Amino acid sequence: KEFIGQQDGEAVQASKTILNQGDDLADDLAEL
Repeated sequence: KEFIGQQDGEAVQASKTILNQGDDLADDLAEL
């Protein structure tokens, strides 16, 4: 269970990173 929990945690972090990158991209497009 600990191994699966660790994988889930990494997946959540990856999702947050992707979402943050998407927000930055949206901000860049809004400035154009």
